[in-house]
Amino acid sequence: MPKSELPNFEKVANLCLEHGSQISPSMLQGWLVGLLATGARPNENAWVSEAVEFLDLTQTPNEKLLRKLARIFDRTFAQLVADDMGFFVYLPEEDEEDVELRIEGFRVWCEGFLQGFGQSGRVTQEQLSGDAQELLNIFAAFTQASYDDELTPAENDRLLEELLEHAKVGALTLFFEYGQPAAEH
Repeated sequence: MPKSELPNFEKVANLCLEHGSQISPSMLQGWLVGLLATGARPNENAWVSEAVEFLDLTQTPNEKLLRKLARIFDRTFAQLVADDMGFFVYLPEEDEEDVELRIEGFRVWCEGFLQGFGQSGRVTQEQLSGDAQELLNIFAAFTQASYDDELTPAENDRLLEELLEHAKVGALTLFFEYGQPAAEH
């Protein structure tokens, strides 16, 4: 599923700001993926309501924002369950000049992922495999990602792409380990 099927990042970010939210759309999608990775399956309307609460809006959301949130839910879930590994971390558009902004988006995406995974209450510490615990520790380390002034923007961008690939594989691994419906007996 193409990355372009997620709503335009900048438009969603601006809509959130217009409604008083300081939460990044990256963090929001990370939170959603964390929830889904534990097997939580809110319906679209329930998730949109939870997303509005998560975003801590100071104004009542308009229909345009609600549609964008629903699309983030729909497309993200479709990406996770697709056979083509077409899942994408939702970040500002790729632009070498804005690699610092993308790194910050990645950092808060990982924070959101950990929040969603933990807040769902569906997977206890005792249920985590050693590999799953290691992946969650890696996500925690990723929350410390920052732009390295000693590297060029292109080198920072290359490192970010490597981290994004690790995060994608880690999120999909946890989704496939804990996010699948229980087998019918």
